[in-house]
Amino acid sequence: MHFLYFPELNKSQMKLKITILIVIIIFKTDIYSQSEPDIPYSSKFNTILKHIDEIPVERMKSFDLEKYKEEIKESRLEIFAKVFDVEFDIIKSGLKEKVEGGNIWRFALSSVGAYSINVTFSNFHLDSGCKIYLYDRYKKMVHGSFTDEYNPKNGFTSFACAPVPGQHIYIELFQPDNYQNSICIVGRLGHDFKGTFSGLQSTSGAGASLECQVDISCSEGNDWQKEADAVCKIIFNNNALCTGALVNNTNDDGTPYLLTADHCFSMGFFEEYEQTVNNSVFLFNNRRVTCNGIGQTGNFHHGGGTRVAHWQRTDFLLIELNNNVPTSVFPYYLGFKLYNPTSDGVCIHHPRGDFMKIATYNSPPGHVAQCLDITASWGDQEFLF
Repeated sequence: MHFLYFPELNKSQMKLKITILIVIIIFKTDIYSQSEPDIPYSSKFNTILKHIDEIPVERMKSFDLEKYKEEIKESRLEIFAKVFDVEFDIIKSGLKEKVEGGNIWRFALSSVGAYSINVTFSNFHLDSGCKIYLYDRYKKMVHGSFTDEYNPKNGFTSFACAPVPGQHIYIELFQPDNYQNSICIVGRLGHDFKGTFSGLQSTSGAGASLECQVDISCSEGNDWQKEADAVCKIIFNNNALCTGALVNNTNDDGTPYLLTADHCFSMGFFEEYEQTVNNSVFLFNNRRVTCNGIGQTGNFHHGGGTRVAHWQRTDFLLIELNNNVPTSVFPYYLGFKLYNPTSDGVCIHHPRGDFMKIATYNSPPGHVAQCLDITASWGDQEFLF
């Protein structure tokens, strides 16, 4: 599902094989999601339900933001949020109300000072016909509905959701009559302290990259719009960001492989490597609507991924997304070749979590500060990514 968002301003303010080098660069550097688009039950039955102010709210403890910034300042990851480990059962803690065809539970989480909030369900299982939604107070941004198709795969029990702007996030579960076995337990909450997903100028996200980074919507990006459709912003561990890109394979079958940097998932989370990949959210087409303009657009894709191959030495990680990227997102699968890398090209990425940017280079790729030759062995062949 697509979002188009224009922030308020203050007065002072498938498939084509190509030859391209994909560079994953990590500097220390109203929204919808790709789910089933429908209206929360609380909107359908708002005249008979209790007011939103009567929904139970669990508030996070305040924390020393400056102290936390000091703790993370040496990290090579782009960290935008403070993580709280929690345990809230939506069914046990939420406000339950009867509606036509079933019951709904509503529950809210709050963290004072947050620009946005994201959550991961540590235990997530929906029966057939059940639906869950996440939204802000005024439902300007709604993620959902999520159905049993989003139940975790590959032995995992957790499910991560994209951020919702503001200091509150509301979670709504609908269960049809005679279905009582859904499990929805929130285990982690990310408190965005940088404004990364607020749509406004911030130290991480909108406007955070260096001036040499050019909006993909500017003229420099005119010849690279298809390739840009492959690039995404990755949200992982509820608090960090990286860049990734869809890549094709020799079967040319649209398998949703995504190439990113290994250190994104191995630094600080090595014991939970697979879990972190599984709990990732992917934001495609996150760009300004016009060159250096004020509006943004994008598509959240949920469901996480599974590690296929990685190599720390060359810092590459190949992920297979657990759910196919819908055609409505216009996914583009980047090609590769096995030899003779191009002598020039571009980097399309999200530096410091900013909107999608493009940077050009006109010399052969090599081992430099921001670019890497990434070569990996796969069976008896070598691939240059």
